[in-house]
Amino acid sequence: MPRRPSKIAMLRRLAKDLSRERGKIGVDAASAHMKYRRFFKTQRYIGIDIDRERLITGLQRHPEDTGILANLAEYRGPGNSVDLLVSSNTLHFMSDEDCMAAVMNFVFMVKPDGRLIITKHVDEVSPKVLELLQRSFEDVDIFFYKNSLSMFYESLFYDKGGKFTGTLLARIFTFRPLIVLLSWLEMLTNGCESCNHRMYISCTRKRTKEPENDFSLDGLTLAGQNFYIA
Repeated sequence: MPRRPSKIAMLRRLAKDLSRERGKIGVDAASAHMKYRRFFKTQRYIGIDIDRERLITGLQRHPEDTGILANLAEYRGPGNSVDLLVSSNTLHFMSDEDCMAAVMNFVFMVKPDGRLIITKHVDEVSPKVLELLQRSFEDVDIFFYKNSLSMFYESLFYDKGGKFTGTLLARIFTFRPLIVLLSWLEMLTNGCESCNHRMYISCTRKRTKEPENDFSLDGLTLAGQNFYIA
């Protein structure tokens, strides 16, 4: 189990949402080593990442799935072809321009009746991302998380890269029941943007008159078993 209360809160919501999605195509954008594969219930899982080594590791663990080596700001899969697209803990590592390009690509790929889920830091580019999503979907649900209490707690025991410090004090105070309690306290502030530092956005009912399409790997280079390069 993660030691960060905010991450537990986010994963709890993600697991709940993905448990309802039973469509054909599920895309994990910035999948790394397919660490969230277990949450996907779609008939097919496709992991996209820019890190070749991590993607290959994921495919070794899940050889029946598909991996695409690609830059999210540049890769635009077939339009209206994906039932579920998830991108978590990724967009804040990108420049504002690349972040917007990636989100536009996500919107393009999702089917009219599909679902797009992203997580995003609350920052200067957030209003632009929300404007794009609200313009593109009928329903946009926002769950704010990582409140000030969780952020303070995590700042005591994690470096800026999110790595656990491993000190004796940290091990004493990362008592699992306390972490779980803090994660549930996130629910008390999940409607308050100013109280939190990240947001989980779920979008459905895409605004488009274009028909849905089949997802295709045409145009990609096959570089190994179920491993493609965009």
